[in-house]
Amino acid sequence: MATIFSILIALSFIALFFTEPFEYDDGLFDVDRFEIISIILFVILTWRFFKKAKVYEFKIWYSIKRYALILTLNTLISLAIMGFILIIKLDQTGTLTMSFLDKINDISLFSWFISIFITIYSFTPLPKTTITACQTKSNKKENPQDKKSPIENTNITTNEDN
Repeated sequence: MATIFSILIALSFIALFFTEPFEYDDGLFDVDRFEIISIILFVILTWRFFKKAKVYEFKIWYSIKRYALILTLNTLISLAIMGFILIIKLDQTGTLTMSFLDKINDISLFSWFISIFITIYSFTPLPKTTITACQTKSNKKENPQDKKSPIENTNITTNEDN
């Protein structure tokens, strides 16, 4: 149930992300540079996320769940912060005006998009590294004085030796 909820929140975020720049129905004239850069960066980071997951042989379902969880947590945390700011403003003034909501809209979208980019980049899958007990025991048993340097172990032959 949590996975389905997470995927639905992530899909709603993606839909909002790609439709929000066109909120006034002016077509491409409504889109500014930041929104174009944001869309390009979002697509690149999403592509990087799934490419790395494929390279490190993660299952596609695991990758989708992880990606959805990243977007969901970031969305819910951002909305909670926005709600907290609105509650504080409402407590201080007693009313919420449209001018305040317009001011906070640009700042909140900017910070929300930046946090999404940072989290997608930060939580991109990495290779699995495992250290077994045998490897650690064998490393402890070896005496560092007994090891030869890689240069001493190499045998160099020349044409004259053949």
